[in-house]
Amino acid sequence: MRQGDQTQCMLDCFAYLLERKGCDSRPLYSGVWESGYDIDETGIYYFSRRLDPKGWYERVQRLYNVSIVYWSIYKGGKEERFDKFLAALNEAPGDGAFVLSVDLFYFPHSQQYRSKHVPHLVIFEVLPDGSWHLTDPYFSWAGPVDSRTLRDGLVNGIWFDTGSIHDVDTAAAAELFRRDIHLTPNPLIADIERFVYQAVGQSGGQASSTLFDSIQQTGVIAKRFEGYHIVCRYFAESSGEPMQTVASETAALLKGWESLLLTVARSSMLNRTFDLPAFSAKLGTLNELELAIRRRLLHSFAAWEARPQRAHSLRS
Repeated sequence: MRQGDQTQCMLDCFAYLLERKGCDSRPLYSGVWESGYDIDETGIYYFSRRLDPKGWYERVQRLYNVSIVYWSIYKGGKEERFDKFLAALNEAPGDGAFVLSVDLFYFPHSQQYRSKHVPHLVIFEVLPDGSWHLTDPYFSWAGPVDSRTLRDGLVNGIWFDTGSIHDVDTAAAAELFRRDIHLTPNPLIADIERFVYQAVGQSGGQASSTLFDSIQQTGVIAKRFEGYHIVCRYFAESSGEPMQTVASETAALLKGWESLLLTVARSSMLNRTFDLPAFSAKLGTLNELELAIRRRLLHSFAAWEARPQRAHSLRS
């Protein structure tokens, strides 16, 4: 199964299925560094409640000619949702797989099992012997699943139809690269700064005991910055551009976010006065590091576009 760094659970599922069909999944990660998330007065959440805010379904169709068959099963209880899934299972075409939104609270392979309700996406398939099987590329796990676990944990899902799939359309990829690679700041910087300033202000300058919990999921959002490295590898392989600097800078960016959240966690545990200027300075450093990565990515993209030719290969 696909091995690698955690990036974004939905795209990691899509990439696994694309690679299994012999396609290069790396262009799909274009723009994942600004993938959707939710923010409200209670916190910042990695899982957006808006349907596909980045347009990933359309992207995977444009890049690989994959069809997404979507059905809504949010309403109703567990039994009703599960019955709808069984009906979809019976109607599914033969070439493809289900990508399911689930609650990891009910799945034994997760650290959140019976401890925390966490939305996540996994791949579901029926094996030739009739057994039910899950693949979780984000956590590099695969194994059987029983009907009770799936009934309890199922939220929603799609059918990822690979019947007419082809390898990446490089012209469509180039269009997405032009849209996604730019030098404006990542909105996550401003969002977390605004949220923390407001929360600390409401607590009289203290880091409340709930501050870290309210922004903890930005650590999951930050994992999407691995997309810079993934896309840069794609450019480097085609153009011969060196990529070591982007790899090290991406690693530094991820470590920087970990350090930032650790600082907030310590202050939150101690319920002490929070150093807002120091927090802003750390965010400024992270912003400059990310902009440096974007500059290098733009340079690599230009070299990729300037190479002699772009082949468009089809695979059935």
